Amino acid sequence: MYTFKLALPSDAEIVCDISRTTFYDTFHEQNKAEDMQLFLDTYFVVENIRRELSSEGNTCILMYESDQLIGYANMRMRQHVSLGNRTAVEIGRIYMIKDKIGRGAGNELMKQCLLKAKESGVEIVWLGVWDKNERAISFYKKWDFEKFSEHVFILGHDVQNDWLMKKEIGG
Repeated sequence: MYTFKLALPSDAEIVCDISRTTFYDTFHEQNKAEDMQLFLDTYFVVENIRRELSSEGNTCILMYESDQLIGYANMRMRQHVSLGNRTAVEIGRIYMIKDKIGRGAGNELMKQCLLKAKESGVEIVWLGVWDKNERAISFYKKWDFEKFSEHVFILGHDVQNDWLMKKEIGG
């Protein structure tokens, strides 16, 4: 049903395209058009995505249904939040195309993220989620992620609040 592929720097264009589409579809109704456009044009550009895909400690999982790219997750082995001496990986982005949301595809992508995290031997998986994104918060809670902090996220010129959520996975 679903297949998964690790993205390479040569996949930057398709990752950029799905990033722009899924981010826009997820957040455009709750944000100003100019803030959305500024964010998309600043962060989701091919050069940035290629650099990200080339970075050590970065893993991007592409999810396909048949031959259609339907979602992706980007994981980073960096810690810019305080988790003590615990090893951690961040799910920096996990997005699904609009018509697949709520149909189980996100669960399969999360399983892949957690599998990659366990393979890397980390103790914690963490992520940031907009405090107004109730659907995503509910999804993460079903996967036993718990809020442990908050931080500022800037969308264009709009200062927003993200919850930081984590899940213990051992090590």
